[in-house]
Amino acid sequence: MPKKKKSKNLVLPILGISLFTMLGITVYVNRPTPTPLRIAEVSTPETNCASIAFTDNFSRSTLDTNKWFTYEYFSNGTATIDNGTLKLSVPSGKTGYAQMFAITEDKVTLEGDFVQEITLNSLTSTPSDQLSSFVMGVAAAKPDSSKFWYRAEVYSNGDIQTYNTTNEVTTPGTAAVKAFKNTPTKLKMARRGSTLTTYYDTGSGYVLHSSIGNAYTGKLFVQLILLSHPTTNPAAVAVVDDYKLGCLPPTPTNLTHTCSSDGSKILLKWDDVSPSHKYHFALNDPSNDNSSGWFISNSTDVWRGGDYNNNTYELPIIPNHKYDWWVQSNSNGPSSDTSNIAKKSFSCEPKPDAPLSPRITCNPDGKSVRLMWYGVTDVESYKVRLDDKAGHVTNYDNLKDAQYIAAITPDKTYSFWVHSHKGNYDSNQSTSIDFTCKVTSTPTPTPTPKPTVKPISKGDEISVPTDTPKPSVKTTMTPKSSPTSPSYVAPSPVSTYPEATEKPVSKNPISRFFTWLAGLFE
Repeated sequence: MPKKKKSKNLVLPILGISLFTMLGITVYVNRPTPTPLRIAEVSTPETNCASIAFTDNFSRSTLDTNKWFTYEYFSNGTATIDNGTLKLSVPSGKTGYAQMFAITEDKVTLEGDFVQEITLNSLTSTPSDQLSSFVMGVAAAKPDSSKFWYRAEVYSNGDIQTYNTTNEVTTPGTAAVKAFKNTPTKLKMARRGSTLTTYYDTGSGYVLHSSIGNAYTGKLFVQLILLSHPTTNPAAVAVVDDYKLGCLPPTPTNLTHTCSSDGSKILLKWDDVSPSHKYHFALNDPSNDNSSGWFISNSTDVWRGGDYNNNTYELPIIPNHKYDWWVQSNSNGPSSDTSNIAKKSFSCEPKPDAPLSPRITCNPDGKSVRLMWYGVTDVESYKVRLDDKAGHVTNYDNLKDAQYIAAITPDKTYSFWVHSHKGNYDSNQSTSIDFTCKVTSTPTPTPTPKPTVKPISKGDEISVPTDTPKPSVKTTMTPKSSPTSPSYVAPSPVSTYPEATEKPVSKNPISRFFTWLAGLFE
């Protein structure tokens, strides 16, 4: 048999932890581990939880026929009530496995996740050196059928074994655990989704005995069996008490965590699914685990053993440190059991700073806008959120620059904000701004003005004749008398100043111009 493990249901009192903390003493506690029972985390709908849950402390004078009926197999055995306990008896000398059943077939059927418990007060054989055993199990057909059954079996020498339909010993024993020798032994069996598990408790809390895959998903019923083993087939008596049958509470769902901006605090949250609104809660820093256990005092490790009555937990942590956390819901039914474990991990890095001063520049056509903000040092990217004020937000992620040009609708109001991003975390959002980009009308082109002639200063003014001067015609010389017929002319008296001879004016304008021009140089 596996070596007996320490109880994992020990809850160190809060006062004790506080005292050790004040004295500066580190305490190592073997708390439940994140997967303490090796249970497959598979959930099955609890189709008839209310109908199957019942308890029986066997306080009636006879067995409750609304819950049980008896079945004997080669035994002539009996099932009686004795001082508030159920006594199963088999006489000696019967052939084969003489068996006495108390079963729930056709009374109560099991579906979905369930748990059953019973206390074995004593198991005796006569003669005492012969073997007998007590079984708590489930089956899918009558006891003589092998369609499906699963059993936790306690032997009169104190050993415990677990078997499935093919009689496979799922946890071969290497040593007897001495069950019920010094104290009554509790047995527990649970179906969690696709897994069946068994446990025993000799006074220090339940210890996992076996875990096996459950290939059968149909309806089951309960078996309580006393066996007298060959070859001597001794008389055997098993006295049992306090039977409990109930549904396992649902596994907590929607585990989430929210880090503080500086990474020094964590808020853990899960859906409140426990019927009793109570939970087992644990937070573990795996870096300080050792052979003494996972829970270390004076650290960030936390354990609340089934008494935590909230579905949120806020506590201090170390930034950039990986943590495991898990939670189980408690039952308020007769089984007082816990659900499957819901487990997650997290690490809180300090959030990057949020971008500052978001601002925009509209394109003149109103169809696009440049979204801008001041960049943040040492971040990997930015995330822009553009809200159209009509219930739709467009995400622009993995932006490397502190700006982005987004398509928009003219004359429509939007708002936008920005997050910076680094590692696994986004910053808080920047302030958001509302804006509307209107269409700017196209301006009419202004005609190009004609160049203005710079006026000439007065000092440089030139007088130009009003009338355009007509060029003078070149003077035609009067021809001399033909030498053939000379004539004489008497000399005229000579005046002091020679008298100017008027030259005839030509009617040709070109000639007149040159005449005028020549006169300027006379």
